[in-house]
Amino acid sequence: MAKTTARRAVKRHGARDGLEATLEMLGKRAQKLVDRNRAEVQKAVQRAVQRLRAEVERRTASAERALREAERRILKQMHVATEEEVKRLERRVLRLEQRRPVPAGA
Repeated sequence: MAKTTARRAVKRHGARDGLEATLEMLGKRAQKLVDRNRAEVQKAVQRAVQRLRAEVERRTASAERALREAERRILKQMHVATEEEVKRLERRVLRLEQRRPVPAGA
């Protein structure tokens, strides 16, 4: 294809001008290829960034759920421990009251 185009350019413009025209045409074609490749790479990068963002958002949401679940479990454990401590203290007070009767005037 380039040979045919080069021959036409030589016939039309003469050897020197034909060569320049061919080089100019080849330069334009090369620039179009570079531009197309650049656009394809930019689209590929954009798709990769979108996938990465989606993955980060998914993992962030998962981590937030895990954190909320851990907080819920910890609060539940603290509540149970507090209830057990209150019950233990109530039993202790009851034992102390049973040992020493409260004076009538107090």
